[in-house]
Amino acid sequence: MHKLGWGGWGTVWLVKDHLLNRYAAMKFLVAESSFNNQEIRLLDRLSNRPSEHPRQNHIVHLWDHFQHRGPNGIHSCLILGLLGPSVAFQAGRFKGSRLPAKLAWEACKQTAKALEYIHLIDVAHGGLLPILL
Repeated sequence: MHKLGWGGWGTVWLVKDHLLNRYAAMKFLVAESSFNNQEIRLLDRLSNRPSEHPRQNHIVHLWDHFQHRGPNGIHSCLILGLLGPSVAFQAGRFKGSRLPAKLAWEACKQTAKALEYIHLIDVAHGGLLPILL
């Protein structure tokens, strides 16, 4: 496993599913946020839509979820499809930590497509921050 990121609500790890021979992201939520978690319900709703919409490939998909009992309580664990490196990671590879115009345009275009898709199914994103891209 490799740590992909962390924040106030949990830690995300790169994991490999040996049964299905694929990589995934496992989000391990802090115990306090694991009960009545809206993120699981929302990701489940987004992931169980008909897949023929062309914008659906711009959102993360919830493949599975389970609970883990640890010394600090019960943690929700989400198994998510991998999307790719974050904008912040990509920008850090360039001078001044800024994306070149073509890459910045592509990131904005993909974000707009993802927002268009979730708005089509009556979901609003309430916290679009650069750190989340």
